Amino acid sequence: MKFNFRKIASVIASTVMLSSTVAMAAAANYPAPYNSVADVAVVYGAAATGGFDAAAAVNIQTNLNSALVQTGVATTVSGGDFLKLEKSTNKLNLGDTMTDVYATALDDDELSNVLASGVYEDEEGTEYDYDQTIALEALEVEHFANSDIDANEVPVIGFEITDGTDVLTYTLDFVDTVENSSALLETTYLTMLGREYYISEWDATDKVMTLLDTANTATVYSDGPVSVTVGTTTYEVEIVSVDDTDSEAVLKVNGEEISAISEGNSRKIAEDTYLSVLDLKEATRESDQHRVKFSIGTGQIVLTDNDNLEVNEEAVEEITVDFDVTTDLNSLELLWTADEDLFLVPGMDIIMPGFETIKLSMGGFIRNDIEELSVTYQSDDYIKVTGLELEDGSITLPILRSNSTHFNGIGEDTDKVLVTNATTNSITIPLVEDEDTMFVATWVATGGDDWASYAYYFDDIKVDGAKNITVLTNVADSTDKLEFTNEGDDASVGELTFTINDQNEDAGTATLVITKDSGTAYADRVITKKGLQFLLPVLGGSTAPEIDFTTTPTTWIMNFTEADEDNNVGLGATFAVTLGHSADGPQVNNILDINTLPLDDSSDDEEGYVGGDGSHATRLVLLDDDQDKVDIEYPGEEAFAEVYISESEAAVTTGGAILLLTDAEVGSAKNLIVVGGSCINTVAASLLGSSTPLCGADFEQVTGVGADSFLIETFNYGTSGVATLVAGYNAGDTTSAATYLTTQTVDTTVGNAIKKTAVTFVDLV
Repeated sequence: MKFNFRKIASVIASTVMLSSTVAMAAAANYPAPYNSVADVAVVYGAAATGGFDAAAAVNIQTNLNSALVQTGVATTVSGGDFLKLEKSTNKLNLGDTMTDVYATALDDDELSNVLASGVYEDEEGTEYDYDQTIALEALEVEHFANSDIDANEVPVIGFEITDGTDVLTYTLDFVDTVENSSALLETTYLTMLGREYYISEWDATDKVMTLLDTANTATVYSDGPVSVTVGTTTYEVEIVSVDDTDSEAVLKVNGEEISAISEGNSRKIAEDTYLSVLDLKEATRESDQHRVKFSIGTGQIVLTDNDNLEVNEEAVEEITVDFDVTTDLNSLELLWTADEDLFLVPGMDIIMPGFETIKLSMGGFIRNDIEELSVTYQSDDYIKVTGLELEDGSITLPILRSNSTHFNGIGEDTDKVLVTNATTNSITIPLVEDEDTMFVATWVATGGDDWASYAYYFDDIKVDGAKNITVLTNVADSTDKLEFTNEGDDASVGELTFTINDQNEDAGTATLVITKDSGTAYADRVITKKGLQFLLPVLGGSTAPEIDFTTTPTTWIMNFTEADEDNNVGLGATFAVTLGHSADGPQVNNILDINTLPLDDSSDDEEGYVGGDGSHATRLVLLDDDQDKVDIEYPGEEAFAEVYISESEAAVTTGGAILLLTDAEVGSAKNLIVVGGSCINTVAASLLGSSTPLCGADFEQVTGVGADSFLIETFNYGTSGVATLVAGYNAGDTTSAATYLTTQTVDTTVGNAIKKTAVTFVDLV
């Protein structure tokens, strides 16, 4: 069997889910750099046989597309009337509902075609103005898992619309009310939801309206057939007979006679396609011709007051009809209620049943400018934050030390102390040389729109003649040193001023005072470069951020605050993690304030997202081990769902930015993931320094990878790109390599190579 992998990849790209199972670590780990650089392609060998390498490439492409949807690849909409459900000052954040953004009904200002105001003309030619609106229901952006979306219950972000939930209400409201008369309404035309319908019947007493779809209308005479094209299909229609007495016609469609159709009724002629007779006339003289006006479309729609919609004699249980009729016909209302669980996620649209002209689509959940850090442990000694990006660079920050059963100090050890202080603006930090005193100095501008954190440690105090010289070293940049040569000397650190006092070389001590003229200075919190704030432990009571070591505390709550939607720090959504202990030492016990879900139905690791109005949707992954830790993804911008209401014909395209190419098609692509060994992939061979295929023993000699093993290695590529080689000794080993890349923590730093056995993922010796 020959598979069209390019087609498969395209389909998968358009239906990607939102939660990646890739473990997070430093920024050099996959999917970095391919989730942030431009011009990315996954490349497999054109000479590969059996389809295994191409399938592995599709796996990687799909995984990368998922990461891109999460981190902000633009969504495009084409081919119809649409509205993105957001406003310049209000987007759909995690936990928001559609009515939080659009509390009032949509009309022709939002959807100029499907909700166009119109004029209805009755049988006597009297005109009546009408408006159309759609009122959205409070459908919520959620983080959830469901086997109907993914068999392994990988979590997604989107809308889980349970059976019985109202979706929306459509209303056609006559500004000038229409006289409630069968004679005046029947055999007239009404345009609603972007399509024209023929009113074949109106029961003024029981309030029942029968509509015929007139999407493709024509008139056929007895002198010959007519052709009507619907989509890509052409139907040739001709008259067999017309009977005015019974008001019915017998027609042939594409040469096949169909049963008689009464005026105002329909007959199925193809899957989901019906021919409706709108009007007919029997010839009464030999010189006359029979005439039948007909349409080909969705067929007959029956609207019965306080009952379900009916399409071609089948009840549409999701749609409830409500006619408002007093003396006149005032309005028509259609309530869409789910009669089974519905899912609105990328690649899974929901279309209004019955009329099938309105569609809800989700492009993606956009999380941009992401930084990653971890709250983890160092053996049984202390809790630390790794991957912490500050103003001057990345650092590892010790938080709380432990004796393996309870916390007993702030920092790494008794000779590596982190000093904190809960006062502001004039903050005193005692410096002790023997303790390598470390501190974090943070400033925030008034209003929170600017900020920076710096970490320094007390490096040295020395004598120069009669002077004591105090030296502070920047933790992120060891070449950045501050020297204070006189009592009262000061130095500028960003917007902060450091002033040195009480220098004593004999005791190895000094005192530092941190001040700021405007805004606020802190020494009890860290604000990352992108704006995530967390509080540090401070000596004091038992309520975090304070901690009292005399009570031998086994836990401490670490509080975080996102920036708000305008990126003002300390004003956004909050969350927390509990630091505690396992039998093996300090760990992250749990995540507070947000719901978490397993990464899949077989995983003990859990993920959760921070929600709320204006939230950045920080993602936390609690990794289950002997000592648990938490990885944190913080977007530097407000995160939001791209949701559209549109005509059903509109195409919403998400992701798909990652190309799938053969080695013969690479051309000028800058950044590559190269799948398959150098025997069948010429790009793989070039990465390994060969202009000819390297097969079997030659591949093993160059790479050190033999049978039942694989290699993942990243190279500089071209003038400014990178390329990661994902290659096994044979095709099956390459499949294992692709699985490893997309499910494990893989360092994709240029020059890094991973060599594993294919079955157990054990390192090659």
